[in-house]
Amino acid sequence: MKDALVRMFGFAWPYRASGALLILSTLAVTFSGLAAPWLISKIVEVLEAGGADTVRQLGLISGLLVLVVVLRGIGQGTANHFAHVVAFNACRDLRDAVYAHVQSFSPSWFSERKSGDITKRVVDDSLKLEPILADAFLEFFTAALLSIGILIILLLISPLLTLVVLAPLVAAIFIIKHFGTRAMRSFDSEAHREGQLVALVQDHVSGIKETQIFNRETYLRSLFQKRSSLLAKRQIRSRTLMSGFFPTIEGAAGLSTALVVLVGGILAFDGTLTTAQVVAFILYIVYLYEPLYSALMPQNRFKPACQP
Repeated sequence: MKDALVRMFGFAWPYRASGALLILSTLAVTFSGLAAPWLISKIVEVLEAGGADTVRQLGLISGLLVLVVVLRGIGQGTANHFAHVVAFNACRDLRDAVYAHVQSFSPSWFSERKSGDITKRVVDDSLKLEPILADAFLEFFTAALLSIGILIILLLISPLLTLVVLAPLVAAIFIIKHFGTRAMRSFDSEAHREGQLVALVQDHVSGIKETQIFNRETYLRSLFQKRSSLLAKRQIRSRTLMSGFFPTIEGAAGLSTALVVLVGGILAFDGTLTTAQVVAFILYIVYLYEPLYSALMPQNRFKPACQP
């Protein structure tokens, strides 16, 4: 999958101007994501301090929150637009290059392969790559930038509490990495069986007259059902392996939150941290785990598109 994505970025390079606008839009989304929890923590700080100026400060923070939400909406819409501009153009160039390459093969190469499988490689696989380049990559890139910014903020607030928060996150990454290899092998097998099934249907449809003449409908129906069943079993196994990853992330995030409440509460009670800082930690934890979700989604949904 990594090699396929690296090659795809070569096709995306000619559209780097749109890519630059995509990056700027993503930075705007990242900034708004970092600003919102910080502003909410400031509300707690203002309410704790009290005073005659409280209402004015709350109004100012509320106005800033509205601006942050508007900025995030504009950034997300713009980033989504340019992500699809780059992805659709890159997939078109890839599709054209694959088709031209296929035309250079000898007649013996075509005789050894089924037309349905070739069609799937040229058209269907390129279509499946577009959501990876646009939606999944954009989600992961945005979440990764946001997590880096959050990590810096948390370290500035309290290095000790940051290390406490990171412990469950590191454990979750190791668990996902350990079991991820098995899941990827299962997706490889699923893609292979899917290609076989598509090729089988293509050949049967193109040769339907011969099938009816020689009364082979029962045999071919049985063959189709067998391969369809094998594909379904492999699809279930792949999703079963992937389904364990998301509870792992949820559990790690919940444990991080509990640790922040416990350790952060103790530090706040001792006067090392303020209540507003502890609240900021809790709000930022949710965003800290976003890259793991974003990294798993394209592999869960689109892994079959990246087979050689």
